[in-house]
Amino acid sequence: MLAPATHTCLMHYEDGLAFYDPLGEESVVLDGSYLGELVWPEVLRRPTDMVDPATRRHIEMFMCSRGCVTIYATRDYADVHEALHASTNDVRPASLAFALERYEQALADSHSRGFIFEHNADARPLGAKDVSFIAGQADDDVRPLYGITNRWIGHPHPRWIVATSGYSDQELPGRLGSGLNPTVGHLLRCIPEQVWRGVLLVDLEGMSDDGLREFARLTNSAESWILLGDAVRDRVQDIVHPIRSWSPGYAVAPGYLAEAWGLWTGRTVLADDDVLVDVSAFSSG
Repeated sequence: MLAPATHTCLMHYEDGLAFYDPLGEESVVLDGSYLGELVWPEVLRRPTDMVDPATRRHIEMFMCSRGCVTIYATRDYADVHEALHASTNDVRPASLAFALERYEQALADSHSRGFIFEHNADARPLGAKDVSFIAGQADDDVRPLYGITNRWIGHPHPRWIVATSGYSDQELPGRLGSGLNPTVGHLLRCIPEQVWRGVLLVDLEGMSDDGLREFARLTNSAESWILLGDAVRDRVQDIVHPIRSWSPGYAVAPGYLAEAWGLWTGRTVLADDDVLVDVSAFSSG
């Protein structure tokens, strides 16, 4: 699943799996992972747009919403080193230690569930039934929301919900063609690293009022909603607020993320376009 140079990473890793429905009975098994895009470009010195944190986070959130499970097969280092010596692979033995280190870091930072499988002569083979069982457990987490809409990505039990409407030209929220909606992209870049895994991004376009109420009930773990645009703010306040104990009131205009940043970090900030200035030290409150 290494992304070809002729496509963006968003197109390669998301569009090819956009058909997948966790409500169905079948699982999809891929020989390769988007995590490799965090490893091989650096090893092979080729360009990749995965270096953009917004792109990486959107893909990770997409995979999480599809119930993705990553199985990382390990093997004895000496065996791999010897195999590379005998192969015509572009990866040379001298790069092995660095590549393995990068893979372990990518797996540790991954949004999706990850399992390590020791691939050696003594290990029991990991069969399709094993993979399907593990993936089925992840599907169980995302199926309830898919009963309402497929226009969401991120954590199925979120701490924060970012709501948009019409910010995309396809079913994937925040996507515009081969790239990201500028506002959504900017927001994903600004989310603190320790926060973004608890975020769910949803496009309310086409969702009925009853569907929105059920969506709010299923995501009751969320502390707050970040509302992109006045129309979204008004709709969520009218429909969601009466059934929740908190008052969502965060309308974030493009480039002005002070309220969202303060909510996520508990710090007082001022925003001027793309610049966030921490003024906590000067705040009497």
